[in-house]
Amino acid sequence: MINLLIVICTKNREKILAKCLDSLIREIELTPNAAIRILIVHSRNERCEFYELIEKYKEKLKDNLQAIPQSRKGLPNARNSALPLIKKGEIVLFLDDDVLLEPGYIKKLLDHFNKNHALGGLSGAYQRTPKVIEKLPSLIRKLKSILDRVLIGGEIDRDIGEVYRTALTSTNFELANSIRFVKRLSGCNMAYRQEVIEVVGEFDEEYGSDVAIGEDCDYSFRVYRKGYSLIIDPSMRVYHINVDEPVFPQSTKFFAELGRNTARFFLKFFNNGSNFKFLSFILANLYLTIMFEVAALMYGCPFRGLSYFKGILLGLIINQNRDMSAYSVS
Repeated sequence: MINLLIVICTKNREKILAKCLDSLIREIELTPNAAIRILIVHSRNERCEFYELIEKYKEKLKDNLQAIPQSRKGLPNARNSALPLIKKGEIVLFLDDDVLLEPGYIKKLLDHFNKNHALGGLSGAYQRTPKVIEKLPSLIRKLKSILDRVLIGGEIDRDIGEVYRTALTSTNFELANSIRFVKRLSGCNMAYRQEVIEVVGEFDEEYGSDVAIGEDCDYSFRVYRKGYSLIIDPSMRVYHINVDEPVFPQSTKFFAELGRNTARFFLKFFNNGSNFKFLSFILANLYLTIMFEVAALMYGCPFRGLSYFKGILLGLIINQNRDMSAYSVS
């Protein structure tokens, strides 16, 4: 029997969390031969609604549910708060609190780990379509496709391609059609073996205390660099409850944090002192700044692209001489 720990990090979203837990209860009923427990890590929530919800679902789950507060702000810290509670030999599935699992997800997840003992981690596919691209004229879309491939796809510099590779065609089940070996996993649903987590260590908390972006890519890339295999199975589907909300109305702070964390990822894994590599990184981000700004203007939300580039510059400055050995891949 495989033991599965499901970790859900949440912040003041009781109604959404309840839908996620209902989805998990249905999955648990479909996998009676697995020992499954759920750990909810919350942002020191003191609201009555939250504790009423926890007690309600403890009863439904026969006490196989536990809630703990995180020690500090931020999603990376919330994930780290769960690590000491992992039991030996468990598979650990990290879920966002706003996803619903399609029936059969957990059974497929456990089958993968049962059959492939070299598998370090995996993700399912999630429903998210870049609808803003569909609004662009055909000629602009073709030009964008070429520039994507050249500037951020790795044709100029392979490492720059690694910084921006998001495996979109694997994580979006509207586009994907087969299991793929990858170097990154999606943080909204990613699972690792306990022994892998023990080797790789904690999530990098420098990826943000207010708006956490990129800690999932960082962690899964460290797993990959340790020699473990990672896969995305598009038949394991999750649905984001807020999937139709476009990203561009997000605050300028979100885009600044995205830029800052992108710079950290680049410096952490790919900065070797090469002027060419650094200039390639700047050129790629000037292009992304323009793309973000154009797309944001289509939603009536200016300055998102400029905020992103400001974050890139800030990230390069503050991370240039920062010690990253605590979260190294050596």
